[in-house]
Amino acid sequence: MRVLVIGYGSIGQRHRDVLTKLGHEVGVVTRRETPCEEIFETIADGVADWSPGYVVIASATNEHLKDIKQLDDCGYKGVVLIEKPLFASKLDVLETSLSDKFVGYNLRFHPVVRQLQNRLSGLDAITVQVYAGQHLPDWRPHRNYRESYSAKKSKGGGVLRDLSHELDYLMWMLGSWKRLTANGGQLSELEIDSEDVVTMLVEFERCPAAVIQLNYLDSQLRREIVAVTSQGTFKADLIASSIEYDGDIYQFETSRNQTYLDQHQAILSGGSIDACTFEEGFEVVAMIDAIERSMGEDRWITNE
Repeated sequence: MRVLVIGYGSIGQRHRDVLTKLGHEVGVVTRRETPCEEIFETIADGVADWSPGYVVIASATNEHLKDIKQLDDCGYKGVVLIEKPLFASKLDVLETSLSDKFVGYNLRFHPVVRQLQNRLSGLDAITVQVYAGQHLPDWRPHRNYRESYSAKKSKGGGVLRDLSHELDYLMWMLGSWKRLTANGGQLSELEIDSEDVVTMLVEFERCPAAVIQLNYLDSQLRREIVAVTSQGTFKADLIASSIEYDGDIYQFETSRNQTYLDQHQAILSGGSIDACTFEEGFEVVAMIDAIERSMGEDRWITNE
């Protein structure tokens, strides 16, 4: 299949590498100098000249709405994957004729997340604690972190959107959020204008008390979940790729790009019920808006 990747930053490059490994022909829309053979300056050129059956939007978050509209204007009718988060704000309302569209929350395909989702199926969690953190300068070690989109609020950066995987998989496991309160902001000495710490207390449909902390500061990469249920406590470590339950530790094999491979294969197979839908991705955007309102107004926000 011919695939068109829109945007060629670090995530666009990863999508191209993964899709090429899967045997697809990949063209790229970018104005950067790249080693790619099929390069297009505009989305219209890419759709007209490349005739893709699958499009991946990997541009900056604040460009997603514009890129989807351009795809629509070109008459594209194939499958679309939009990198997370879907939009910078829920105010970015979209009417589109694109029917097969998904959002790139690939951690749904991490074996630990999938195992925990399966274990929690049918259970109500009593409490859940989620922690995700890594020092922002270590994310892209060959690039000045001050120049990354993560550092710039205007481009959709900030830890709340960068690590919104946690919001997505919690709603996938526990149902929609009912109410929340949050605190945080740009609290460290990092030279950025986006938030680097956010802590939330959230009530979900199947969990009355979830605590979530996201940060750009931890000197050691950590991504952990502790879920307390009436059937026992689950301790999941996505970095170590393990789950501890009832005194036993279950180890899973994974690799750096495996979740991306599995996500693309699931979407292109047409039979996945696990890939994040456009509607689910928009619910994450609405939750992010509510978290920012809570931080700004110092109050609980109810999902209405």
